[in-house]
Amino acid sequence: MKLSKKQLILVGSFLFFYFVIKVALYFLNPTEVGDSYRFLKAGLSLSSFSYPLNEKRLPLFPWFLSLGVNKFVSNEIKFFDPIWWGRFVATVFCLGSLLLTFKISLRLFNNFRIAFFTLLLTALSPIFFYGTSRVLAEGQFAFFLLLFLYLYLLKKKYLVLGLVAGLCFLTRYEGALLIFAFGLDALIAKKFRNFGLLVLGFTLVASPVIVRNILIFANPIKSAYFLEPAGFSYNFKSVLIVVSAFLFCFGNLLISPLLLITSIKKLLVEHRPIFFYLIMSIALFFFWIAAMPRLFVYLIPVFAIFTVPPVLETLSKPWFKSKFYLITLFINTIVFILFRMEYRYHFLVLGKWFLLVFLVLSVATMLFFIADKAKLFLGFLALSILVSAVAYTIRFKDVYRTVYQAVLFSKDLDGKIAYSDETGITSWYLAGHDTLYFDDTDGEESVDFLRSQSVKYALVTNEFDEYRRLIFLEREDRENDVELVKKFTINDGGYIRYSKIFRLKY
Repeated sequence: MKLSKKQLILVGSFLFFYFVIKVALYFLNPTEVGDSYRFLKAGLSLSSFSYPLNEKRLPLFPWFLSLGVNKFVSNEIKFFDPIWWGRFVATVFCLGSLLLTFKISLRLFNNFRIAFFTLLLTALSPIFFYGTSRVLAEGQFAFFLLLFLYLYLLKKKYLVLGLVAGLCFLTRYEGALLIFAFGLDALIAKKFRNFGLLVLGFTLVASPVIVRNILIFANPIKSAYFLEPAGFSYNFKSVLIVVSAFLFCFGNLLISPLLLITSIKKLLVEHRPIFFYLIMSIALFFFWIAAMPRLFVYLIPVFAIFTVPPVLETLSKPWFKSKFYLITLFINTIVFILFRMEYRYHFLVLGKWFLLVFLVLSVATMLFFIADKAKLFLGFLALSILVSAVAYTIRFKDVYRTVYQAVLFSKDLDGKIAYSDETGITSWYLAGHDTLYFDDTDGEESVDFLRSQSVKYALVTNEFDEYRRLIFLEREDRENDVELVKKFTINDGGYIRYSKIFRLKY
């Protein structure tokens, strides 16, 4: 379908303003999550043609980071924080993912209205909006996954598909599911040559990591990632968390079971391998609940592509034929609030003021639906989804902020600094400082050990320090051993997060 000049301007303008919003959010939170700093460190290693043996993260995203992060760390560009470079790379892949989402929808349905609403729904999805704002590999994985699907729809050769699947695998291990899903479809269709080409292309690209793991670990897919699910308990509540995350991945727009049935039928009949891939990916949610928000990031565009057409088709019918959707919207608002309190995941948390706005928009959305005002309905629906996305982002704007403040304060201190937090911030910003990572969870809680290591200061925090290994320094009976130098606090919804700097007395 050839787009008009007006349509091209509309899509281009939306992507431009989306980019501006993303860049503006760089200033909202100066910190990143722990994995982000591991990616940045891996990028630094790759810039000097090495890679840490104990790094469980795959190398493709760090490689893209390596193209610029070394310049910022070495102060070649003095005004630019390397974190910004990482966010810029993530933003570029996010925009690429959105463009591919639009093009896939346009190719499948040959309808600009469907394609643009799919673009809008994906871009404003709370989990996609936030997940692609961090220095994480999910945005890049979404890009290569969508590129794979787009090339598949263009009927490109399976060797090319295998090469792109290999790029997916070098980003996240879930990329291997593409080989299983599309390979299974090729075998069912008895297209053995396609299967062979798919595996060949994948092997050519993925072989560096596979060979490295075999040589070092005697295991082609050796990674600490596969040990993480063992640390989580599985019960009925955890299943409901998965269900709630799935139903509300588009914020206010509940994925109606009736709409899903329509989409599943289309997938089974017309795009069976995509259906296989989605089933395998969704099954992974229940196996790896801890990584669930990230797993959703790259599937949301696919969900949107096959959810939007039945939604718009429903709206085009007389109201009495689509009243089930109005009932769905009403139930959605009630269930959303209930799940927010009991079975919430991060992007279900709104805060009382955002919740009030959300409820007003939900009621308005229902009223416009009843009045058969399709444009206003879609507009308010998009606005309510945007509220969810903004609420989610603002909720995390202060993540690890006290640690960041304490670390910046510590950079000017003279002497070795002990820390035990797992935020990644301390090790990143104090990389050139004399530090000690205190990881003794079973040893005696004694200041004498720290003194024996010539530690002069200690950073104690309750932000992502699972074992609180240095908490003994806060006890009242330690006032003769340490003195408080500085304390940073922040009120996070009633919970006081803090970081403290102690000086050891000798």
